[in-house]
Amino acid sequence: MKLVVLTGLFTVLAAAQCPIEITRFGINMNQLLINHSTAFDLRYTNKTSKVITGMKFRGVWIDAVDDVHTVLSAFTEADRVKAGATKTVGWKEPFGVPEDRKGWFIAPIKVLYDDGSTWQMTEADRGCFGQMWMVKHDHWKEAPKQLFE
Repeated sequence: MKLVVLTGLFTVLAAAQCPIEITRFGINMNQLLINHSTAFDLRYTNKTSKVITGMKFRGVWIDAVDDVHTVLSAFTEADRVKAGATKTVGWKEPFGVPEDRKGWFIAPIKVLYDDGSTWQMTEADRGCFGQMWMVKHDHWKEAPKQLFE
């Protein structure tokens, strides 16, 4: 088994309309070292005055030649997150993503509140995402369009 050391460099951006602020997106090193599998940790804060009861995130990964690949299924979260509260969630990296990938982008695409209302990603919210890099990069200044499609 080949063990790849990941730096987990991450950057977080947020748009004015985004209901959450992503404060960390990176590799869960315990999962990597103990189970030899890659998992992500995502920490976010609910910026709204409502209780979040469900969220759906979309992720895309960047391969060794800077091509963008989408993940077939969405990452979801179903815990209640009160207004102003911070939550950390984690997911295993999807099957089939190669070890030589360069990085990941993730964005919330839908949020469900306890009053039944929802927020969905719009063109104005394209700054609402987190990114993580396994290698040094200089050229990805914004999220790829595939993250929002």
